[in-house]
Amino acid sequence: MKIIFLCGSLEPGRDGVGDYVRRLAGELIKRGLQVAAVALFERELAFEKQERQQCDNVSFCVLRLPSRLSVDKRLFLTKEYIGNINPEWISLQYVPYSFQTKGLPAWLPKFLQKLSGESKRHIMFHELWIGFTRISPLKHRLIGYFQRLILLKMIKKFHPDLITSTNGLYQSILMHQSIKSEILPLFSNIPVAPRDPLLKRAILKGLEIEAHELQEWWLVGIFGNVHDSTRIEKIIEDQWQNTKQKCKNLAVVGVGKMDTVGTKTFKQLEQTFKSGIKFIHLSEQSHEYISNLLQMLHVGISCTPSQHIGKSGVYAAMRLHNVNVIIPDGEIVPEYDSTIKKYNNELLKRPSEVWGASFIAQLFLELLNPVHSFKIYYD
Repeated sequence: MKIIFLCGSLEPGRDGVGDYVRRLAGELIKRGLQVAAVALFERELAFEKQERQQCDNVSFCVLRLPSRLSVDKRLFLTKEYIGNINPEWISLQYVPYSFQTKGLPAWLPKFLQKLSGESKRHIMFHELWIGFTRISPLKHRLIGYFQRLILLKMIKKFHPDLITSTNGLYQSILMHQSIKSEILPLFSNIPVAPRDPLLKRAILKGLEIEAHELQEWWLVGIFGNVHDSTRIEKIIEDQWQNTKQKCKNLAVVGVGKMDTVGTKTFKQLEQTFKSGIKFIHLSEQSHEYISNLLQMLHVGISCTPSQHIGKSGVYAAMRLHNVNVIIPDGEIVPEYDSTIKKYNNELLKRPSEVWGASFIAQLFLELLNPVHSFKIYYD
């Protein structure tokens, strides 16, 4: 089977969906598929570029098109590339902001319609539109109104044979638009690496903990940005009380890139608990380093709001490494609150092994072949 992925960008390490495509492509190639990809809206490229990209020791061909290209030129190059490969499936990996800076890719529906051919079509919704609840700010609801119109038009023009989304919330939102979809969960963006004594020593050095003291410590990990100190503060307080009962010391480990707000919030937490908790922030690290750290953690704290936990690659990474994850309460979404709670409870019950890319790739293939019969209705 041949499959071509369409996404916004394939700049390694700079685009979450692009990284997702790369890892999924690697797993599919291992299963004998022929895979290629087209990045339709590369913001940092001046000219179109064909190259091979690699993941997990397998490589595949990609075409990267700069955002400055006219739609006609972009369409010509994409059709030519797809025609040369003649895939059985074209898979669009959709996030509105990947295809237009303000999240309003009005050019995309007609563009997809003109990708005519015999290929079957699939859309994976990593995001839908903003402002989908009545408690959303007015600005978000206005932008979301137009994002929704574009999305519905895109589905109608592309006429997909299969639609998937990452979580139960998005599935429910689509169903309210009379669009049936399957859930294809996200997989971990950090594969499990072998335990490495050298990496363990490097991690302990970063944590300023001696190897012989490790048993005296309770390690809590926070990955990515921290924007809501109030909810996280309560979790850390509970962990502190727990460690006191265990007669252990508590270290809170921040990992990965934080923006200005995230860095400020992390420092605020450090100031709040400066009398009894060690706070360490580690910069961006290799996958092997992070995997070894995950295998050392006792607890992870998710910074993704609970209503969006199903689309968090960080949450998936912690679960794949069998880390117990604490999820702060997010904003209540009145229209979908029961759906969110039900789906999140199901996620908590999933065993660690089903969070890996290999498992999700196999699930993806089962959805593609044989094709599930979808009857999609339009208003």
